[in-house]
Amino acid sequence: MISSIRNYVLITIILNSLIIFGCSQENDAENKFLITNAQVVDGTGTSPRLTSVRIDGARITAVGDLPAGPDETVIDGTGLVLAPGFIDTHSHHDSHLLEIPGAL
Repeated sequence: MISSIRNYVLITIILNSLIIFGCSQENDAENKFLITNAQVVDGTGTSPRLTSVRIDGARITAVGDLPAGPDETVIDGTGLVLAPGFIDTHSHHDSHLLEIPGAL
């Protein structure tokens, strides 16, 4: 009985470890981007400027006249507007307001 519980716990730990390590994000070229030639709007009220933005993982690491690194995916932003850091506030939270008026 004790050995079967011990085996169950051991198998559970091993499977959970495999799942956790299998889902971990690697820091390789798939997560490094350089967006070039985009009109960047930074939200400060200044005019948009034609520049490049470097992204490493989920973070913006540099903005400016940047050379492409050997391990980066380069995206040509010519003719596009880039607004880093803006949050998409579009939602459908109002769909139940008629049913629950106090939700406002």
